[in-house]
Amino acid sequence: MDDIRLKAYFDASLLEYRSIRDEILATISEFFRLLEFGSAALLGFMGVAFKFWRTEDVLVKGLFGLVIPSLAFLCAEILIGQIARIHRASRFGQTVEDKVHL
Repeated sequence: MDDIRLKAYFDASLLEYRSIRDEILATISEFFRLLEFGSAALLGFMGVAFKFWRTEDVLVKGLFGLVIPSLAFLCAEILIGQIARIHRASRFGQTVEDKVHL
């Protein structure tokens, strides 16, 4: 009877570990997608600002003074949240590994 319980415990732990691993992989791919999107958006706004560098001073000051820093801050906050999510899931994966002594 103990063998059946041990096998059921191990199977449940393995299933939990696989779901955590899948969540970590999905979060990592989302992290890199957000990094690519944020970089492209920042470079796009900087390209617009540099295009109007000599002609539209107000537009350039607005982009470099307000839009680009705000967008950079927003992207950094989202990426920090993704890093925290990856860290939390990996810590939980470590506790599952400790349960079954892998």
